[in-house]
Amino acid sequence: MKSHIQMPKCVFKEFAKDNNGFYKYNIQNGVINRGFPKSTFTEEGYYSDTMEKMLNRFVETPLKKLLDFARELSTQSLPIILDGEIKDIALVFVKSLIARSPTLYSAVQKNSFFFQFVSTQNQHDIIVNYAMKEKTMEELFDKFDISFMINETVTPFVLPTRGIYEYQINDVLCMNVPLNTQCAIFLKEKGKTIHKSNYDEAEIAILPEGFDDVAMKINSYAVQRQIQDKTGYVVCHKKEILNSLVNR
Repeated sequence: MKSHIQMPKCVFKEFAKDNNGFYKYNIQNGVINRGFPKSTFTEEGYYSDTMEKMLNRFVETPLKKLLDFARELSTQSLPIILDGEIKDIALVFVKSLIARSPTLYSAVQKNSFFFQFVSTQNQHDIIVNYAMKEKTMEELFDKFDISFMINETVTPFVLPTRGIYEYQINDVLCMNVPLNTQCAIFLKEKGKTIHKSNYDEAEIAILPEGFDDVAMKINSYAVQRQIQDKTGYVVCHKKEILNSLVNR
């Protein structure tokens, strides 16, 4: 059975153009070619059947409700008040992306003497299982407000297979986790103000129509962070967007 290493198939589907898939930028060889949700960033037997069932139950099944919410978000009238369940699902998804990170796996493998006595598949399972329960992860996200960013520009959000990427706006640390081309989970440091306006009090951050340069700047952070991982892909249904980001 092929496992999706870090990004669930259901999220990849949100970035595909109908049944024609998307374009993906391969970090390792620098090539942009066609890709499909079913096969992008997968590996045979990466996780055990038990871990696959756990991820499906606790991450991917609830995630479908979040993806439905994200699709409908741009059509709702402001102000939008987010319910606790949506935020909880979003937070579990974000934690899972970190827990499934090949970068985390490599770091633990390098520094653990005992890992040599465990199969590679079990290593993957153990890291995800423990990372999802790690108190340090809880403490990290306690420092952020979680909301959503709506992209009203014609420039789509790209999807890095790492899922989460950080950047700064006016010295405030922010993180994006794209859910589709027009919506991302948006995390911002608690108690800090990006702009001196009511914007910071809103549940939803808006990237207004015409701010395509800002959308491309945010996309560039996604590409930069994925390149730092030295593996994975950046996905978009518009090849010209990827070409522009790669050649910036």
